[in-house]
Amino acid sequence: MRHFYAKWMRYAYDGRSTNQYVYETPPMITPETIDKFQHSVFDHFLSVQTSSGKCTAILYFLFNVTSVTLYINQSDQPLEQCKDVLNPCNWTLFADIGLNLFFLFHFILRLIAAPNRLKFWFQMGSIVDFCTIPPCALALYLKRNWLGMRFMRALRFMQMGEILMTFNSTGTSIVQLLVLMLDFVSVWLFAAGFIHLVENSGDPWQQYSNARDDAFSYFDSVWLTMVTMSTVGYGDVYPKTGIGRSFMMIYIVCGLAMFATYTPYIYEFYRSRSPYAGRYERADSKKYVVVCGHITYNNVKSFLADFLHPDRGDRTSRVLFLDNKRPEPELTGLIKRYFLSVQYFEGSALNHNDLRRVQLEHSDAVILLCNKDSDDTKSEDAATILRAISVKNYCRKSRLIMQLLNYKSKSFLQTIPNWDPINFRDENICISEFMYGLVAQSCLCPGFSTLMINLISTRSYIPGTGEVSRDWKSDYAYGCDHEIYTVMISSDFEAMTFPQAAEICYTKLNLLLIAVENFDNSGLAINPLPDQFTIRRECLATSSLLPIRTCARLVSTAWFASRTVLISGLSRASAEWRHLGPRSAAQPTWQ
Repeated sequence: MRHFYAKWMRYAYDGRSTNQYVYETPPMITPETIDKFQHSVFDHFLSVQTSSGKCTAILYFLFNVTSVTLYINQSDQPLEQCKDVLNPCNWTLFADIGLNLFFLFHFILRLIAAPNRLKFWFQMGSIVDFCTIPPCALALYLKRNWLGMRFMRALRFMQMGEILMTFNSTGTSIVQLLVLMLDFVSVWLFAAGFIHLVENSGDPWQQYSNARDDAFSYFDSVWLTMVTMSTVGYGDVYPKTGIGRSFMMIYIVCGLAMFATYTPYIYEFYRSRSPYAGRYERADSKKYVVVCGHITYNNVKSFLADFLHPDRGDRTSRVLFLDNKRPEPELTGLIKRYFLSVQYFEGSALNHNDLRRVQLEHSDAVILLCNKDSDDTKSEDAATILRAISVKNYCRKSRLIMQLLNYKSKSFLQTIPNWDPINFRDENICISEFMYGLVAQSCLCPGFSTLMINLISTRSYIPGTGEVSRDWKSDYAYGCDHEIYTVMISSDFEAMTFPQAAEICYTKLNLLLIAVENFDNSGLAINPLPDQFTIRRECLATSSLLPIRTCARLVSTAWFASRTVLISGLSRASAEWRHLGPRSAAQPTWQ
């Protein structure tokens, strides 16, 4: 075509003078034009990057599965029989004709788009089409239905990898295992179909006289190929024809090679399958937090001892730990100890798929722990900030609580997208800044650091039994029981000044009111003066219980009981709190 120079005459008016006709030569078909046409066909029908190519690949795979299904359905019939092609009841033949017309269309498309035509004729897909499409055309011409070699369509099951590429899901281990299993099934069904054909047809050099007289079904062929590939070999079913036995010798060698090749991949899949690779099933009534970062036994033990302490009174909250490695034996035992409230997942906070597995968007908070023993504080803080960026990119409204080692790293908080301490209540805890601040305050006020650590730590004061002792250990243990809690203050305190509310809390409710905060972004007010702060509706109060055993449930109940105290002025509510018992001077214990 590229040397096509034949001129052809076209009568055309040139527009410059009347009755003048010119001779024109047709445009030459160049190699560039052919390549452009091939690429156009490939992009529109065969490439999985386009929507039409995806549809073609999916239909081609599904039609191959349908063709193999029709073959198995007709395998109990004779290999060759005369049938009325135009009989409407013969729906399987019409279905097979329609499928082969699509296969022929797909073959032509692949032939046009093939860069190497000679190599194309020897590809597996082309050989399958050679053996399956012409017998269907001969069946129409001769009006004889031949079961033929339609079983070869099972080899196209290996196309599953191309189908999975359309959904971008070829990377997961489960999908890779599915592809390997389909390779096994395709070779298995192909070998069974070939044995079924030759055993029921016989050897051609013996004029097909040695065909099996017994009913050798397709299921028998499947059974034979399965026990042969698995090296079991029961011997109850075996080939009798020369072609069948020759094929089984080749099949044994190829089956063993295939089995030996794929077995390590299957073993690696089951070995690498983690028991912590599941998905969190969220219950609507339970709150939970997600903890990421530096997950070790000591970190988890300290965190759970405070977060799940019985004094907090919250029995419905759960803790989800997300780390990119499996837990150590010590950590596994600790998780089993808290199995009702703790769940561990193997994954990374930098992977959005892992964040989706723990349903991070529904969590109450995301806590990022750091390695406090790290020698390289800058690298550790950089890793924490990267996790924070990943979390915020996944869900901008998630509440983020993160630890940083170096106070200089706080300057990078603005690089975190959607970092909002006001609206989303994001918080940053700088360990070095907190530690240096406590040391500085302890220099001004000795014992201040010990007081603050005891207040922010959750411990239970358990009065001991035995002889009464008034030593410093009893006083210290009793002081360690005092804790700080933040709760929503009762609406009955509205319009009161801080001293008025503190007096009522102290005298009537046995609470020490330390600070208050309104929801107007005015900040936390610690012991404010009467003219500086007025309690409003929906105000947060920070308080500590005094002479009773401390827990968050009692703090919340105290606020509820304040309504009775303020309205009626009865002392019954105060008596209900004091009935828990006075301070015991016996030798105490604490948890």
